[in-house]
Amino acid sequence: MTVEEIRTLYEYNCWANDQVLAAASQVDDAAFAAADAVSHGSLRGILVHTLAVEWLWRQRCHKGTSPPQYIPGESFHQVESVRVAWLEEARAMRRYLDHLTDAGLNDTVCYATRRGENCDRVLWQLLVHLVNHGTQHRAEAGTCLARLGHGPGDLDFVLWLGRGRPAGLGSDVA
Repeated sequence: MTVEEIRTLYEYNCWANDQVLAAASQVDDAAFAAADAVSHGSLRGILVHTLAVEWLWRQRCHKGTSPPQYIPGESFHQVESVRVAWLEEARAMRRYLDHLTDAGLNDTVCYATRRGENCDRVLWQLLVHLVNHGTQHRAEAGTCLARLGHGPGDLDFVLWLGRGRPAGLGSDVA
């Protein structure tokens, strides 16, 4: 795996997140926070969890640390607050990715889980995991949004590639 391939996956991840957030912005605050039979209890719960995990894995990959807790979901009352936080996280991840080398992608990252378990993984595998994790939770968010009449549309990687790789969340590219 190369840095360019990781960046491509991450740009897709940002674009797909942006599509889900755009669809979520069509629901009212009550529907955003309403209980739902999904993995994190609500559309808000899914989106905040996904954002928090991206932030957590960047901390682990970049600094080798595991923050003791996630970003608190209760602090996000509206979709816009999640979008603003995600914009900053996307920028921080891009800054991190800009300093990686192809050789560095094969480095081992040692970190402790939130339960205190010591782990070590190859960096590129963790970065691919971050994107894959987002795919899982975007599917769950998409299900919630479709039930509310605001599905995010097709989020397939190959469709994104075919669209000329449009800019994603927090991108400075127009």
